[in-house]
Order: sequence, then structure tokens, then C-alpha cells
Amino acid sequence: MKVFSFLVWLFLIPSILLAQTETLITGKIQDERTKEALPYVSIGFKGYPGGTTSDFEGRFKIISKQDVDTLIVTYVGYVPYKIRIKKGVSQNLLIELNEHTFEMREAIIRPGINPALRIIDAARENKKLINQDEIASYQYNSYSKVDISLSNISEEMKNSKVFKPLKTLFDTIHQMHNSEGKHILPVFVSETFSKYYYLKSIGKGKEVIEGSKYSGIGIEANSYLMDLMGGQLHHYNLNKNYLRILNKDFISPMADAAHYYYIFSLLDSLEIDGIKCYKIQLNLRRKQDLGFEGLLWIADGSFALKQIDLTVGKDANVNFVQRIKIQQEMQATKGGPWITSKSRIIFDFERLQKNGSGMVAGFYNAYTNIETDIGINNEFFDYPVVTLENASEKDKDTAYWEVKRTESLTSIEQEMFDKVDSVNNLPIVKTYVEVAHTLVEGYKRIGKLDWGPYMNILSYNKVEGLRLRLGFKTNYDFRKNLFSIRTLPMEF
Repeated sequence: MKVFSFLVWLFLIPSILLAQTETLITGKIQDERTKEALPYVSIGFKGYPGGTTSDFEGRFKIISKQDVDTLIVTYVGYVPYKIRIKKGVSQNLLIELNEHTFEMREAIIRPGINPALRIIDAARENKKLINQDEIASYQYNSYSKVDISLSNISEEMKNSKVFKPLKTLFDTIHQMHNSEGKHILPVFVSETFSKYYYLKSIGKGKEVIEGSKYSGIGIEANSYLMDLMGGQLHHYNLNKNYLRILNKDFISPMADAAHYYYIFSLLDSLEIDGIKCYKIQLNLRRKQDLGFEGLLWIADGSFALKQIDLTVGKDANVNFVQRIKIQQEMQATKGGPWITSKSRIIFDFERLQKNGSGMVAGFYNAYTNIETDIGINNEFFDYPVVTLENASEKDKDTAYWEVKRTESLTSIEQEMFDKVDSVNNLPIVKTYVEVAHTLVEGYKRIGKLDWGPYMNILSYNKVEGLRLRLGFKTNYDFRKNLFSIRTLPMEF
């Protein structure tokens, strides 16, 4: 019996030793300055082939049973990162990468075939077959987050009469600033869960908002502005020739004439979700053109866009825009076309005036339970956006949002909810918010009626002279099942 026990232990020892030497590294990768998650970053162990990439939220997991001691992180446009690790220990890391700023050295270009062009041409030829808009009908669940903050706030603005009551708040937001020391004051943050439906034959979509949680300046429950916080506000399809952003047309890398605007460079090939993909760098030929720079991942075989990480910089000369960032992840459907499964859009606006502030707006969307070729009638698409009666925050508890979220709120996002509430409760802010709300919505809400629209209250012409008009419409408080009954304006 002792001999048998000894033999058993003899066979188990290698397995035990092997388990003890397994090194597991998990964590998240983000931009050191902006704190934004960096997806699709390459991660590997020094001296060993293979590796992994970070996911859409910047998270990663890498395991090795080899004698590893250094983790290497590389990403185009960022300084390579190395960190010593402990062998045989599970570790969780937060890795922050610094942007790589340098002057381009002289490059010699010789005649030849650019391998990236073959891939891009194939993607362009196949774009009608893989275009999301070619799906006859589909539906999915949509989870979206929106956060808007004031940034680069000037001292003049902090000390102004309007914002002076907020000065202590500006100075105590210890986490709400970037590496340059510029404070960020959150003014709106929201979460929305909805279901979206699309029918190609009539070219219409419909979003049904089932849950909404928000905290923000100038946003009221049952406001039509809440409808805009759903998952379809910023949805960009790169398989079109142009993308309409901020009322300007940006040429897509998949456009028929893209070769005249872009330089494509093949960097690598790797597997993503079991699909071989080509990693292609995108640069503008002329920095001032309305286009993008960044990275494309194109699936082999179908030549569909699998992932994108694109930016628009100041050189594009879009009014007051410092930066636009677009990140998307796509997946194949049963019928062949690919559909967006995750999206992150960030708008970074500079100061409108020297003594004011800038603004940063972020939109995150995740689409799950995607179904195509659904049976749905034309009559269903009566309104583009519908908010269910019990969608308000008070009807949805914490457990509801923990289930609906595709990723947990970060500490910054959670703090944004708290800070926005603090700002909203200040009397001086409430006064200015009420004015801003009236200007945006066009109506002044008083009880169960919304009075306006303000643009038509006062008019003048040579025949009739000064004309005053006053109208109103009902709101949700009038009757939940009877909304937006408009009355004829009264003229004086």
C-alpha cells in the first residue's frame, strides 16, 4: 500500500509543480493622459512567441507556464511598455500608456505592390455583401452610457458670478482631472437599456427604451432629450462612402475614392475571436482633409471590418473640435452581413472662448442578443423612439442595472453620478439650468403643461406690426397615456 501511495505521489508531483509555476496576468490598459480604455493592444511575455490583445474595454488576460519574468505591451502611437512580473503568481495590473510623439524620419518609397491595398480593395468590393444596412430585418438589446463634462475650465470661469458658488467643488474634484492638471466638472451622465428594431424594406428603425438612469443638468424625467440618450444617437457605418459627423461629411476608409485620401500600411496579422484578421494602419495624405487616422482590423476571407480605432485631430479644422475618437467592434450574422456589437465615440471640444471651458462627451454602446430576419410588420415603426412608462430610474433598482450592464461602472463614472447631483442641487445652477432647458426644448414646463414654443412668441412684419403668440402642449404629468396634445396658438 505504501508503495502504491508513493507511485501516486510520484505521478502527481510534476502536475503540482507545473501548477505552481503557472503565471496569470490580468488587468486593464488605458491612456495615461485621458484615462480612456485602449482596446486591441498587443500583450506578450518577453522572449516567448504568441500573446494576446486587450478587449474593447481595455481588459486582458494572459497565462504562461514558461519561465517568464517580463510583460511587454505595444500599441501603435504609444511608447512600448515593459514591466517586471513575479513568476508563478496571479497578478492584476492597471497599465497606462503614454502617447508617442516624434518627428517622422526620412522614408524611401520604392515601386512595388502595397500588400495593404489588396486587402482594402477586397474589403471595398465586398462591402455591399457585408454591409449592416443590407440585412432585411434585425433586432438587438442595446445598453448605452453617456457622460458629458466641462474640461479645461479657465480661472475666469471659476471666479465668475455664475460659477463662483461652484469654486469649492472645482477645487475638490481630486480624481476629476487629467495629467495636465485641468479639472473636469461632470454635468451629465446616463445609462439606458433598450431594444432596437430595423426593417430594410421601409428603411426605418425603432428603439424602445425600457430603462433609463440619469443625472444631469437641465434634463428632466419624461423629457424628449432623454430619448436621445438611447443607443442610436451616434451610429456610424464605415461601409458607406461618407460619415456624417457634426454636420460634416467625413470620407470613409471604405469609400470608393479612399485611395486618393488615405495611405494604408499592413502591420500584422492576428487572430481575434478565432478569426484571422489583418491589422492595417490608416493615415491621411493631407492632414487637413475630413478623414480619419488610426487602425483597421479586417477579417480574412470575408474581408469585413472586424474592429476599428480611429481619430479625427485638430488638423481637420472642425470648429472647436480638438479630437474625435471612434472605436467599434463588429460580428458576423447568419446571413453574411456584419453588424456593430460595440461602439465608443468621444468628442473633445476646446474652449469656445478664452475665459470659458471646453467639453468632453463620451458615448458607449453595446449590442447583445442580435437576431436577424425577424418577423415584424410595417405598422410597428410608428415612432422612431418610444420610452416605456416604467423606464424611469425610480422603477429600476441596482440589481436591474447590474444585469443590464455589459461592463461595470468605473470609479470615475460612479463619482460622476454623485458629482452631478451635487452640482444640480446648488440654487444658482438650478436657475441657469431652467433657462437653458427652456432654450433647448423650446417650451417652459409649468405643472402639467409645456408653454411655448419660445421661438414663435414674438414676431414682427410691416403689415401687422408686432405680433404675440402663445401656445402650450400637455406632458406626461397631464396623463401618462395621453401625451403631446398641442393646442392652437393664441395670437394677440
